[in-house]
Amino acid sequence: RSKQWYQRRVRGSVKQLRVTFREYENYCGEDIEDSIKSEMSGDVEDAFLAIARIVKDPQMYFAGQLYKSMKGLGTNDDKLIRLIVWRCEIDLVEIKECFKII
Repeated sequence: RSKQWYQRRVRGSVKQLRVTFREYENYCGEDIEDSIKSEMSGDVEDAFLAIARIVKDPQMYFAGQLYKSMKGLGTNDDKLIRLIVWRCEIDLVEIKECFKII
């Protein structure tokens, strides 16, 4: 699996990427996230994992980001505010339901 393969995969539409990820798992027997973790590292890995997670379940991804912004000592206020303002008119209610699961 080359970097070029991954680059081609993230240039499609969300619907196309969902189908591609499902077919990848059927063909390789491995989830796309596991493959990314084994083939990449650092910021590139983080970026590709974020893309894969957003494509698979955007509300759960953003619920996780909200959790991370509030986890530990102190809150990352800038990140928290940015996420809430950005998603408030899109899918904040669904994110709230996913957040309850985390």
